[in-house]
Amino acid sequence: MSVLDLDDPRCANPRLAGAKASWLARGRHQGLSVLPGVVLTADVSEPAMKLGAETLALRGSGGARLEVGRFPLSSTLLTRVAQVVSGFGPALTVRSSSVLEAEGEWSGAFASYVDVAAAEMEKAITGCWASAFTVATLERFEAVGLAPASAPMAVLIQPVIQPEFGGVARRDERDEVEIVGIKGSPAPLVQGWETGVRVVAGAGGEIAGADDAVAYLGLELIKEVARQLRAAHRLVGANTCEWGFADGRLSLLQLGRRVVTTRPSSSLIRESGRSVGDSLIVDPRLIGLGRLARRYPGLLGEALVLAWAAADPALAIETSSAPVSERTDHPDDPLAALHLAAREAAVLTAEIWQMPEPMAAARAASV
Repeated sequence: MSVLDLDDPRCANPRLAGAKASWLARGRHQGLSVLPGVVLTADVSEPAMKLGAETLALRGSGGARLEVGRFPLSSTLLTRVAQVVSGFGPALTVRSSSVLEAEGEWSGAFASYVDVAAAEMEKAITGCWASAFTVATLERFEAVGLAPASAPMAVLIQPVIQPEFGGVARRDERDEVEIVGIKGSPAPLVQGWETGVRVVAGAGGEIAGADDAVAYLGLELIKEVARQLRAAHRLVGANTCEWGFADGRLSLLQLGRRVVTTRPSSSLIRESGRSVGDSLIVDPRLIGLGRLARRYPGLLGEALVLAWAAADPALAIETSSAPVSERTDHPDDPLAALHLAAREAAVLTAEIWQMPEPMAAARAASV
């Protein structure tokens, strides 16, 4: 595939464009305020990632990063990239878009570069790939039982904006949007160097937060961030975003979906004389997963149902309650039928987790 415009429908596939780019591609397709971009597809990284894995075994993390960082890209590829980004201006953002970044535990694991000149493009691209071999990122791979070479990395290239304000936001199940912002780029906030100010936009339009925090960001900006994240949730299912406000326009710099723990609202005050207080509400998806485990118990249930159903228990329960259509293409041999079911379950698991089959199976097993 090599180089795709972010508006190309194929960028909606995270196994091709990586999680970060695929979220933004889907958002842009739905008319959300997403900057234009170009994607260097994940398959392009595979030779470099393989080289990095081989070097890692011989020379450790530093040697692997050096080898991947100087991996040569073809002049044809670089010329193509230069052509398609020529309208983006003299400075570019080059961002990692790993197939793994749909999961919250990979947030901040891979590198991104800002204010990249055209002459630095090759170095920035290979730098994104090389970030898979830092010591901290290797520890994450080890923790989830994956090899770095098993996770190809797309690269997203976009124009640079100079935000007056930037930040992150997340929507909970009550449609409340928590917004954290700072002046300037959101990068120091995302990287943990700054704490920013925090406000909450309620579902009914009310704004909660310290008066100085509201004044700092401005009421209109707070409302616009909340409006755009709610639109992103309605249109593509995202409940988190990174945002930047520049030249009178809010841009969604990153979209995602995370498990957002909801605290009780003020209406949940007491039950049987016991104060609910600040205790956490159990995520209803955990309850749904428990119901599915009881409905489909044992190794067969784990292999054929739970591997994909764990991603969305509510949908799985709804689907399993629907009438089952008769199929005429099933084999008569029970063993052949089992193999067919296992193959279809593996494909469905990869699709619903939006990962290659081995990684999707590992993710489902960890859940």
